[in-house]
Amino acid sequence: MTKFFRLLAAMALSSCGSSSNPSGPIMINVTNATCSSGQCTSMQVVAHLQLTTPPPPGGWIVILGTVSSPSACLVIPASGTFNGTVGGTPKPVQWSTSNTFTLTGDNAAQPTREFVPDQAPGWSVTFPGGSLAPAAPCSS
Repeated sequence: MTKFFRLLAAMALSSCGSSSNPSGPIMINVTNATCSSGQCTSMQVVAHLQLTTPPPPGGWIVILGTVSSPSACLVIPASGTFNGTVGGTPKPVQWSTSNTFTLTGDNAAQPTREFVPDQAPGWSVTFPGGSLAPAAPCSS
């Protein structure tokens, strides 16, 4: 019986230590590398979703915010719904932070690599350049 409780406790602890966060928004620390001598170029940061439903012109996007300082903490909402069209019929298209995303900044020539936001508690990205890495959640 003691082994059973140890196993149960170990399972509970391992699930608490999971790096996924399917129930909440994901925080992204954005570094604006255009800043020099106190001047920064403003950039709009956009999340591009990779969904199986054919996208509208411009793709499935979520505008996360504008960064006009050296850094900012932006939020990918936990989930949302797009108004899509499938086979000519209007249909709601659901998405969440368990989908695959890329990020872009206005002045970034390349998007980030593909990532699934739920795979880390937070993320860090630098534009231009698009380097992306898991990170501790920032606070807005």
